[in-house]
Amino acid sequence: TKMAETIALTKWVIRNVCAKHGATVSFSPKISLGHAGSGMHIHLCGLRNQKNVIVDSEGNLSNDAKKMIGGILKLAPSLCAFGNTIPVSYLRFISRKESPVHICWGTRNRLALVRIPLWWKFKRIKEEVGAAQRTFEFRAPDASADAHLLFAGIAVAIDYGYNNSEEVLRIVEELHIESKGEVKEGLNRLPQSCAESAVNLENDRKYYETDGVFSQAVIDGTIRRLLSYKDKTLSQMLKSEPRRIEDLMQTYLNYG
Repeated sequence: TKMAETIALTKWVIRNVCAKHGATVSFSPKISLGHAGSGMHIHLCGLRNQKNVIVDSEGNLSNDAKKMIGGILKLAPSLCAFGNTIPVSYLRFISRKESPVHICWGTRNRLALVRIPLWWKFKRIKEEVGAAQRTFEFRAPDASADAHLLFAGIAVAIDYGYNNSEEVLRIVEELHIESKGEVKEGLNRLPQSCAESAVNLENDRKYYETDGVFSQAVIDGTIRRLLSYKDKTLSQMLKSEPRRIEDLMQTYLNYG
């Protein structure tokens, strides 16, 4: 809750400072087809007894981290319903400009959904450097996200990872990519539209509604809002009607 409120407050402050100086700011995930777009990457770590559990005693990525990553990979298609809430959110995924495209994870590959940004230092990093630097990065969300729902959804995904460790450790093994720009055959793509995210949320709603973390009304409302954009053909429109895409980006310039 605190982090979600911090995000909202930060955007409010930035907007007001810009307005004070006669400027405007956009948090839209995509403002130009030639631009890579703007994400809101979420860095995550796990603490047990105030110690980071992302790495093991040998400095390697721990099983705890793999369970967390695996849970996020499992629910990634439906997490987009909370983290990518407007049609132009999905132009980031379609463009392939150092934005996540496929559901996979790795260290150097900027097309990966989950990335280990400091992996190359893990075995040499000193304890006093600080636990906060040992993180993994969930790269799909953007500033249109409903931060409270997004963080709750991430918590559900991580909980799934811990409660289904055998399944998610297999997922982590199968969906790992290493080389820069590498894409394995058969990897599933992230959703290509709000409409597709809505379908994924409907398919996964049982996970979010377990133990009352999300109410049925919240899930239903999120699905209705995503479907209201009627953007099912967004990727085809990008190829055949680029002018309409430019108009779409202008429409959502001040969202987020």
